[in-house]
Amino acid sequence: VGFLAVGPRPDGRPLNGIHRHAVEMIARQAAAAVDAALLRERANDEARFRQDVIRLAHDLAAASTAADVLSTTVAHVKSLLRAEGVSMWRHTERGWAFLIDARSPGARPVEDVLEDIHWRGVPDPARRAWVVENSDARTLAFSLGNDSDASPQVCIVTRDTSERPFGPRAERRAAEIAEHAFAAFQ
Repeated sequence: VGFLAVGPRPDGRPLNGIHRHAVEMIARQAAAAVDAALLRERANDEARFRQDVIRLAHDLAAASTAADVLSTTVAHVKSLLRAEGVSMWRHTERGWAFLIDARSPGARPVEDVLEDIHWRGVPDPARRAWVVENSDARTLAFSLGNDSDASPQVCIVTRDTSERPFGPRAERRAAEIAEHAFAAFQ
């Protein structure tokens, strides 16, 4: 969003039609340049993400055990989703058990997030990633594992308040990461 303010001419008279037209042309050109810069930035971000996903897929292909798949995924998620913290959990008969790197997110304690997930249930399996409610969009969760798992692994990802909140693009990216990990479990 941009703002261009124009006041009266130096001699105090209001702008005439030709002046207004010139200002409108300048504003349109500036808007086009800003839009182009934003598109370039998004394209560069998408290219970086694609390169990192290729590295993830390569590393997952080399993973020989389920534990290797989980640790490889956690190692890549931090950079792929620009996360501050990443942890992997699984619900057991005794409650939630951390599997890898149990860091507490700044916006909300991990245990609260996990209990919400447990009581509400993991969202529809077709939707493997979701932004956690009541977290100011600073916490994202996604499930990993095969469809036969009664209790899939849940990856909790948090962002620092200096980063943009998670949104639909991060959810799509997390779902793509989950699909790669899901394929590696097969």
